[in-house]
Amino acid sequence: MPNSRQLWQQIEQGKIEADLFTLNQAWVPWYNVHKVFAGLKDAYLYSHNPTAKKMLVQFADWMLHLSNKLSDEQLQLMLRTEYGGLNETLADVYAITGHNKYLVLAKRYTEQSLLQPLLHHQDKLTGLHANTQIPKIVGVARIAELSHDKAWLDSADFFWQQVVHKRTVSIGGNSVREHFHPSDDFSSMLESAEGPETCNTYNMLKLSKLLYENKLLYENKADLAYIEYYERALYNHILSSQHPDNGGLVYFTPMRPEHYRVYSSAQQSMWCCVGSGIENHAKYGELIYASEADKFYVNLFVDSTVHWARKRDHPHAKNLVP
Repeated sequence: MPNSRQLWQQIEQGKIEADLFTLNQAWVPWYNVHKVFAGLKDAYLYSHNPTAKKMLVQFADWMLHLSNKLSDEQLQLMLRTEYGGLNETLADVYAITGHNKYLVLAKRYTEQSLLQPLLHHQDKLTGLHANTQIPKIVGVARIAELSHDKAWLDSADFFWQQVVHKRTVSIGGNSVREHFHPSDDFSSMLESAEGPETCNTYNMLKLSKLLYENKLLYENKADLAYIEYYERALYNHILSSQHPDNGGLVYFTPMRPEHYRVYSSAQQSMWCCVGSGIENHAKYGELIYASEADKFYVNLFVDSTVHWARKRDHPHAKNLVP
């Protein structure tokens, strides 16, 4: 990031000026840091790259050193600026290393002005920038999973309920001009050229998967509400968000009648929905199946075969959707 050394020195000194997208005049620096964190984490988890793990832990230690200079009030002020799912990735560092200091840091990097109303089942989402909030709640759910915090998990589920049942359209997407509309008024959804954002659905699928797996693991309950939403959003929004010929990716899918979609072009479009969009179409193997003890679940009808080691079986599913 331009002038990043100066930025981090200012923050370490407690000099913080934050709004939705800028922190000390820098454009979403923690959001950018999260992308590097997430890349290093995936490089380690999926390719077992020891250098990626070393860099990830060193990066987290740098954050810990920086954050220890700040009071909770200063840190929460800083979190007014979009920071992606940084709390989720810090929780993942805890899962990788077993060192509790990273879980504590993940909790500190959770915005309380968003979390506290959710803990009390208060819907304060109207008017908020939608995809700033969803990754934070994915982080809340991940922290809850690792710390066995039922209240935090319940708050993540309450968020999911408010978005899916009160602010989501038929394709499984949400938001108008990147913001949550009132739960009782969808008129802007039908009028705006900027309808549901693909990034939002990408992150809602992550949240749905986390909540489903936690219910299955800790309550031995396969809650199909999460799967029904996941299937609807996957087939109707995500699957359709890549151009079939040139591979371009979609930012907005307008619900406005007789409107159109704009697709990204190589070397000229690097929206957030291009980054998550590249991931979207490599994730079709996720959540097709699940198992718990002797129970086996087919969640999605996708052409596939799985090796179920517990039963030494190879269940498979077929679907006409390519």
